[in-house]
Amino acid sequence: MFLKINKEIWNSIKPKHTEEKDKDGSGKSELLLVEMQNHPILMHGNAVFCCILREALNYKIAFLDVKQNLVKEIYRSYDQNFLFINFHRLGLQGLITFLYIFFIKSIKILFTSRILDFKIDNIKYGDILYDSYLAGYQLATIKKIKFDFFITLAHIILNHIKFKKTLQQTRPKAILVSHNIGSEYGVLMRVALSLDILVYLRTGGNGKTLVQVYKSSGEIYHDIYRPTIEDINFLSAMDKEELNKDFEKISGTDKRQCIWGDDFKSAFSKQKKIYTSKKQFSDEYGIAPGKKIVFIMLHSFNDHPHSHYGSLFFKDYYDWFAKTLSIAENKKDVIWVFKEHPNSKFYPTSDISLKDHFNDHMENILFLDSGEPFNSYSLNYIADVIITILGTAGVEFPAIGGIPSVIAGNSSYSGYGFTIQPNSFEEYVEVLQNIETIGKLEKPKQDIARIVYLYNQYYSYVQFSCSPMLDYEETKNITLEKYFGELLPEHYKNERENMQKEFTDYVEILKQPDFFRLSKISLYRSMILSSEKKILSDTYN
Repeated sequence: MFLKINKEIWNSIKPKHTEEKDKDGSGKSELLLVEMQNHPILMHGNAVFCCILREALNYKIAFLDVKQNLVKEIYRSYDQNFLFINFHRLGLQGLITFLYIFFIKSIKILFTSRILDFKIDNIKYGDILYDSYLAGYQLATIKKIKFDFFITLAHIILNHIKFKKTLQQTRPKAILVSHNIGSEYGVLMRVALSLDILVYLRTGGNGKTLVQVYKSSGEIYHDIYRPTIEDINFLSAMDKEELNKDFEKISGTDKRQCIWGDDFKSAFSKQKKIYTSKKQFSDEYGIAPGKKIVFIMLHSFNDHPHSHYGSLFFKDYYDWFAKTLSIAENKKDVIWVFKEHPNSKFYPTSDISLKDHFNDHMENILFLDSGEPFNSYSLNYIADVIITILGTAGVEFPAIGGIPSVIAGNSSYSGYGFTIQPNSFEEYVEVLQNIETIGKLEKPKQDIARIVYLYNQYYSYVQFSCSPMLDYEETKNITLEKYFGELLPEHYKNERENMQKEFTDYVEILKQPDFFRLSKISLYRSMILSSEKKILSDTYN
């Protein structure tokens, strides 16, 4: 039933193709390869976006490593012209190459412990290796290199060889991935860029999507959520009343319109208490009144600490936490509140217990776990300073409450002048030792933070009405593939008109020769351009 309905809906939305030919009339189409994927939401989103790409740029679309015939049928229910390509077989020469690289790199890492320096064919993989090991084995940090570390190393080397051979043989114009991290997507993306193959990164979720095109290896840390100077200027020139309305959508306790609304769902739950004064908070938690209150917004320890932005002067998220806790213990004239990440339960750690670090009660230190009935909106009223590495809090609370943030690494909002960003551990220690001297943001800096937060959480994405709304826990449900297809037909009925409009609008944006991103701003610019063209046409016809 699903296959029939899915085929009907996408045949009706897509324009009719008489034959496949490229735009210059030569009769050939350039190949686009799509990542290997088994998550139903990502498979669906990739297939829909491929339909859009094919209409815009006439790509020949081929999905990588699809083994099951049923999955092939599902993909072809979106477009009967979709193809499938298997990975290049390793063979004897590939096996020899693998063993040689594995031996050399293993010895080097064992003797130097310099995991982050790991490269193959001059492609940097050290960050992916470190982070994939943490994520794969549910670790907070690497204390000692063990046997299972080399399983992760072998996996990355094999993927590098396999992906490189496949891309060299098929010679695609572009690839499509849903992540730029991890031992599969991250490696595939970096191999492609090393071979001068375009990479479309399509991410998002829950009725939203973001797309950015990457053209070179030097762009791997160019964050998809980070506004460009042109984006900042565009938003700054917008009507202030309209901008304020959009800001209201993401600055309250209802975060559904934020791109990371799922992360916010737990932190800003209506079942959790909002503290509107320091006295109220101090009385509730038994902490000394009258002192500065600093919130350390913790990360999920194995959520890829290095792969997003590269450089980090801490070993990892856990190292940052442990050293920050040590500094806090010795600075007793400040209240330090360590707040666990709201989604930490999806990133468990087998090597450490976060709560155990707070067993010895210290009167100037408070720990709030993710289950604490504390609403994060309280920070706008009670926090004097925010500390994070790259968390959303580092831009959110400066934007909403003018609260200064200290960030210990690069992020999607660093470098715009409203954050305090030490360049070394020594500078970080100095900032924390003098943290009571940091005052609220001046209005010009808060205004910049507002613009960056607006882009980061609202203007960075476009609506993607083809997917039903699911909460974070549902997306992590291992049984989702069994019933996801059943959700789509009813969803299509309700969103058919929006899906058609979005398809048409996004095709026009992707057609543009200087395409860089699919975002609300690129959508607005496209609408302005279309309006100007219509005025000219009406004037001269």
